[in-house]
Amino acid sequence: MTNEQSDRIDPCEVIPPNNNDSISRPTDSGTRPPGEVAELGAVAAVAELADLAARVDRLETILAAYRRVYADLVAACRAALTAHADGEPDPLWYLRDQLPVVPPGHPLSETRGAGGGR
Repeated sequence: MTNEQSDRIDPCEVIPPNNNDSISRPTDSGTRPPGEVAELGAVAAVAELADLAARVDRLETILAAYRRVYADLVAACRAALTAHADGEPDPLWYLRDQLPVVPPGHPLSETRGAGGGR
């Protein structure tokens, strides 16, 4: 495990939230002939495909980041258990190293230097 910031991924910071979640639909269907309404619906559906593909890509990126964080935590747990079994003096270091830094003034920041290595 390393203490390098570049190796760390915060899934919440991978991609900013997409605030363009509205789906456009034709609203004036009552004033158009049925064939034209169907054509507008098809055009709107095709136009939404690019937006939906972008959303899927965004979610895949976020999921990959969460999977990496989870895998790092599992590895830290295994390392801590192995370190404990080997009699290392501070086996919980592996877990603390994976935890985010506790902000100053937080109750945990005063105890044993908790907060991890990030």
